[in-house]
This record gives sequence, structure tokens and C-alpha cells, in this order.
Amino acid sequence: WDRHRPTATELAQLAEVWLKMNAVSTEGLWLSRGQRRSFDDIESSFHADLSDYADWVESAFPAGRRAVDLCFTVLESRHSTIRELSDQDPTLCFCRADPRFANVIRRPDGRLGLVDWEDCGLRDPARDLADLMTHPNQEDLVTPKAWKAFLKPYLAAQGKSDRQLKRRVDLYLALFPIYWLVALIRHGIQLAREGRLKGWMEHGLPAGEKLRRYLA
Repeated sequence: WDRHRPTATELAQLAEVWLKMNAVSTEGLWLSRGQRRSFDDIESSFHADLSDYADWVESAFPAGRRAVDLCFTVLESRHSTIRELSDQDPTLCFCRADPRFANVIRRPDGRLGLVDWEDCGLRDPARDLADLMTHPNQEDLVTPKAWKAFLKPYLAAQGKSDRQLKRRVDLYLALFPIYWLVALIRHGIQLAREGRLKGWMEHGLPAGEKLRRYLA
């Protein structure tokens, strides 16, 4: 799919694939990329990266001071979200981790398939869903309303055995935009230091627009 804007039918098909993936036996499986990190570590890394951003702005881009303040304000507002997630004890299942549309393929017979499994493993399925919905590859292609074509059948099936799934999805959706915001800021600083910031694009959008979307 890459930068493909899926139809409601295609999103419903993708939900079926996701459910089949989550139903794979977990016996002998490993944790997915990033699943082992504690929420305290994640929150600390956000603060560290934004502090680096503040230092860079102070020395190289004074016009960005307002953006720095906004980023820290947003991060502080998510402290209770992080604490609630840290108190959860979800049942992990086999997940994608790196759920980009670029890793979704349509087979010749019309069925959907997934490729590039190097980051897969046991993960909170709510985390995988929020990652899917906020990933820079596709976050601007599918509106929250359009995502219902995926979420309705997925949550109806997976939620039968995971009563807190919807709540955790909402919590992760409040957190993942900060993750991507910080990741893009970190990448942008590196580009600036290398003299390659001009014309920076992220997944088909000017980087400034992508950053503003996540901050919003």
C-alpha cells in the first residue's frame, strides 16, 4: 500500500488480517521491538530528547522557543496517561511492530498480506493499533472516522477476551503522537547539523506540516 488511501472495505480486510496475526500461538515467541522498555524509561527518554531540542534551539534556532515550550507542555499533560498504562497488565499477543502501510501488500487474488517481520513479536495489541493509526507513513491518509471501518470489527472480536483493550488503545493514541513528534525532532536536528534540513519531507508531506500535525 505504501502511501495508499484505503477504502472502508480494505480497512475491514486489514482488520481480518490483524485478528489472524494476533491469534497466532504465543508459545516460544519473543518480545517485539520496544516492548521490553518500561514506561518510566520511555518518559525519561522523551524528556531527554526534548531537552536536547531545547539546547539546540537556544544555540541555533531561537525562533523555535515557543515550539519547545509547547512540546514540554504536551509531554507533561501525558504524565497521567503514562502512569495509567504502566499500571496495566495486558495479555501480549503476536504483533507486527512497525505497522506501516508500506508493509501491506495486495496479493494477485485480492487478499491482503503483510511483509517485513524483523520487528515482530509479543506486544500489547493496543500498542500495535495505536502505532498503526499514528505512524508517519499513513497518519494523514486515514481520518479517525474512517478508521472505524477497521476498529469496529477488530475491537468487537479482540475485545471479547480483552475487556480493557479499547481503553488502552485510547491511552496509546494519546501517547504515540508524542513519540513520533520527538523522533522527527531528533531526526530534524541531525539533518540541520549536516546542512541537509532544506526541503525536508516526511512520507510525502513537508516536515513542518508533519510536525505540526503531531503537536496538534
